[in-house]
Amino acid sequence: MSIPQRKKRYKTIPMKRFSLFFITILLLITGCAEPASIEHPLDGDSMERPAYLQIDQEQAKRMMQQDDGHVIVDVRRQDEYDAGHIPGAILIPNESIGTEPPKELPDFNQIILVYCRSGNRSKQAAEKLGKMGYSRVYEFGGIIDWTGEIITKSAEETPVNPDDYVGYYENGSYDVVCIEKSGDGYTMSVDLYRLTSLTEGTVSTSEESVVFYTVDAAGNPMTVSFYRDGERYALRVEQSTWPLLEAGTVIGDLERVGDVPPVMPESEGSERGDLIVPVDLPDAPRSHYVFQPKVCTVYMEEIFGKDMCEAWYNLVDAVMAGENTFACKDQHTYDWVMGQFPERLFPVLTEIIDYAWDRENSVIDGVASFTWLIPPEEAAAKIEEFGVKIEGILNEVLEDDYSDVEKALALYDYFSKTYTYDYETADKMSDIYVDYTSSYRFFETGIGICHEISTAYSYLLLQAGVDATIMMGHDHQWSYVRINGHNYHIDPTFVISNQGSLSYFMMTDEQREATGYSKAGYIICSNYTQDYPHPDYTADDDTFRPIWSHSLEAFFPSEDKILCWQYDEGWEKNYMEFDYSGF
Repeated sequence: MSIPQRKKRYKTIPMKRFSLFFITILLLITGCAEPASIEHPLDGDSMERPAYLQIDQEQAKRMMQQDDGHVIVDVRRQDEYDAGHIPGAILIPNESIGTEPPKELPDFNQIILVYCRSGNRSKQAAEKLGKMGYSRVYEFGGIIDWTGEIITKSAEETPVNPDDYVGYYENGSYDVVCIEKSGDGYTMSVDLYRLTSLTEGTVSTSEESVVFYTVDAAGNPMTVSFYRDGERYALRVEQSTWPLLEAGTVIGDLERVGDVPPVMPESEGSERGDLIVPVDLPDAPRSHYVFQPKVCTVYMEEIFGKDMCEAWYNLVDAVMAGENTFACKDQHTYDWVMGQFPERLFPVLTEIIDYAWDRENSVIDGVASFTWLIPPEEAAAKIEEFGVKIEGILNEVLEDDYSDVEKALALYDYFSKTYTYDYETADKMSDIYVDYTSSYRFFETGIGICHEISTAYSYLLLQAGVDATIMMGHDHQWSYVRINGHNYHIDPTFVISNQGSLSYFMMTDEQREATGYSKAGYIICSNYTQDYPHPDYTADDDTFRPIWSHSLEAFFPSEDKILCWQYDEGWEKNYMEFDYSGF
């Protein structure tokens, strides 16, 4: 019989070694398989991606309907733009695009939709932008073929003068805006809901607003528009990674109350330019996804049984209450709950608690004890900080009305674009034992190896209400989900190095084997399944087979469709729409 283990922080009573434990140890010693590749036109050092992608105007219209932070760029002359342009388009004349990134396009990963009059200048501009490093440039021809809405700009319309907006504004709550002249430009300082950001960036104007192109304290691109709204003023955050502000958030009813003060008011404890996320935000608006300390998955209930899951809930309650004992049936239950549950179901606990000092006598008369690694007060703050991080990810990536498969796809795409595989640690693990890896480390640093990445992905799905766990096989670990009554494999590690590839999404056992891992070597959830009866899990629904040879372009939840593509022999993208109705 194998025994659950995790990293030790304190001396514990030595326990008997058991033979079947070697598989888990093998996974830790050998690391995990580095992200591999399916045969794909993108693979290979000799292959070069086109600088931009050409799409038709119907595809462009559909992409414009998405709330994904895209920008529409008109590359004609000012007079052509004034005579008529696509709603929402900004003007960056082709002739003005040289070797330096345009100030209007601060985000190199933003979706950029480019057009001109007939399609000639737009191709030139798209080519220049792509070679400049913009990774998601789409050219869709000329406005002469456009069948959608076109708006005109009269000669009398002129951009606002930023000088008219210099001043100090507030709304009597936590919201303060300060715009001041700075050399030849302007500086905009913002204090919202106690989240402080001093934004110093380039400025442009429209007929309605002053627009600041900047970055937040973490270096993430932001676009902030400040405009008059009747007698009052409003602020719009167009792009944001702030945990409590969604993209498009409007802060209104600001009133100009005077000249710029000598020093901009800042949140307590901050330095100029910092972004602060306080632990206690009683008056801040709650986001639509809320962190849940107590989560579990149907897989763990089926494998470990209800008694262990109940003991897990008791443990979480004790931690949240700052206690050090909890109701637990027996020592066997204690060992597995303490050893296996925290990393999978509450990652921050691995930094906060450990087994009791006398592990072999941890449970007396149905009451179990554990050790605090840090004082309970510090633990509470650490948990709160972790919860803010998890809420921030979910609310940045997911919408309230997403189905389970849409949540899985959105997070899969987010992982591929956001996180980094830790090759250095993977290389170390082939030679020495490494004890610092965990899903908590992955959330904190943004880098990790397979068991960190897959555990974090499955944990986010659990927080979003999707049943998920992890699956081990040979020297690799990935995620396993139950959606619409079916089981599927999802590998969020491999998609990190094959950005956008759908080869690893909603896989059957057959597809998992095709990507290198046979069912004969599977261990689901925990090595507990080697010694105790559990259901025979099968993933055999191949609904998503058509997309496995494609890469993700976008998905349209309102239509239950995925837009995906693959290169043909001429390096042209062939697009396919996949309908996932019923999911």
